[in-house]
Amino acid sequence: VIDKKTGIAIREVRAVVMWYAPSMWASNPGYLERQIHSAAKMKTDEQGRITLAKPGQGQPTTGRLLVAADGYAWHIVKDVEWDEDTKSNKLTVKLDVELVLAGVVKDAQGAPVAGAKVFVTSNPLVLRNYVPPPMRRRLDGQHGQITTNDKGEFRFGGLAGGKQHVYFSHPKFADADPVEIELKPTESRTNLTMTLPKGATIFGKLKGATPKLGWRVRIQRLEVQGQRF
Repeated sequence: VIDKKTGIAIREVRAVVMWYAPSMWASNPGYLERQIHSAAKMKTDEQGRITLAKPGQGQPTTGRLLVAADGYAWHIVKDVEWDEDTKSNKLTVKLDVELVLAGVVKDAQGAPVAGAKVFVTSNPLVLRNYVPPPMRRRLDGQHGQITTNDKGEFRFGGLAGGKQHVYFSHPKFADADPVEIELKPTESRTNLTMTLPKGATIFGKLKGATPKLGWRVRIQRLEVQGQRF
């Protein structure tokens, strides 16, 4: 694993390889992205080399590799092939310097919102709880999310150029639509302002059942053919 511009070895990385047949990725979108957040950091040697697990017995010999390092954009290598007859299956992964999205989350009156959850991804399918949109927009439990500080500020690094989707939520505010941002290859955006709508409060009484301690009532909007209800 090396720096794409300088060719210098990167001495600490996180990497995940998954041995799936190509057709299996359609039913497991974003799996690598979800796994990389919990992957442990690994030290590389002087040439930036690491060793990852080969396919297990009965596993496909094709897969994908995701490599991440502090200060660099994630990089996915598709269609990795394992050859059991080859003594060494080597890949060279070149990482670009990271791009950053940073800013502040505010309420409708312009006050900063502390404790808001923010998540940025180039692949919205990593958020399985967001399918079908816009149901279940909370980011609770999402690996890789960050929380705004007492000034409502956030910083999300490790990004590459291209289209990025910014998700943000807070349990005391209404759902917010994700924001789509196009990053140029050498561009970071550090002055973003995300606004959480105030929303409304609904009171009522549950009928037709005998409530038990701990029951929760959940109200969410539905979307059918582009129309929300």
